[in-house]
Amino acid sequence: MSIAICRLAGGVALALLADHASAPRLATDAVVYYIVALTGWGLRGISAAALACLAAGAFLNGLRRFGVRAAERNALVGAMACVIALVATRDLHGSR
Repeated sequence: MSIAICRLAGGVALALLADHASAPRLATDAVVYYIVALTGWGLRGISAAALACLAAGAFLNGLRRFGVRAAERNALVGAMACVIALVATRDLHGSR
């Protein structure tokens, strides 16, 4: 079940990136936080997951406060970098 949810999150992130319209804020937040938490958890455990979520929140908030036009898309690109890091370390959600 959890592997299916991880694949769903990756698919949603790709779909949001592929769409040329602005990504919805709520969908972006949910997918970005899930992916960065999973990355932190997979690389260093629960503390890293919490720190990754805090860092993602600060990054997103900063982009939005400074009026960056594509804040959500930038966050999604960062989340996809996390996915690549998980694949590179062969941590496919517990299958390492």
